[in-house]
Amino acid sequence: MREHPYPPVVRWALFPALAGLAGAAGGVLGVSLAGEASATRLIVIGGCLSAGAGLASMLSSRAWICLLGAPILGVLTASTGVAVVEALERGGAIRPWVLLTRILQDARGLVLVGWVPLAQTIVHRTTSIRGWRPGVALATGFGLLSFALTALLAPRGAGMLPVGATLALSICAQVPAVVAAVAVARRLRPPEAA
Repeated sequence: MREHPYPPVVRWALFPALAGLAGAAGGVLGVSLAGEASATRLIVIGGCLSAGAGLASMLSSRAWICLLGAPILGVLTASTGVAVVEALERGGAIRPWVLLTRILQDARGLVLVGWVPLAQTIVHRTTSIRGWRPGVALATGFGLLSFALTALLAPRGAGMLPVGATLALSICAQVPAVVAAVAVARRLRPPEAA
């Protein structure tokens, strides 16, 4: 089995956090561009989907394992993150399985929530292997496709634009997260491994 290119601290702590923060930043930007007043859930969704994709990207050096895990981990992290926000807003218990059940019963929502971490994982792998320029091109294409999927699959209404912008920009925000993680990994690599 091939060794993973990132050191363990980058794999399991830093990169998922960077990916999640980048996704949340994409959510903030998407919500501010769309002018959504109540944005907490969208920002949490953007961050949690991205953190799930970040975890999936670090599962293995083999692409198929990471790509298989991305939608699963993205759906789990997003449902947990939104459940925490709902519990904080309402003052009740944290029940992620209730939201997870709703996501799994809604085929359109499941496609959107599963697609974004898959696209982000592809962007992570492409950017870390081929560099930031192909990563930006791929992320832009996936972001536009994500916005189009949102327009096609999301219920019509005022909330469609912020959701589409959040998902698209959370994908695009993954390139700087990968560039930062690669820079940290190079700094942490022992001199004999360089």
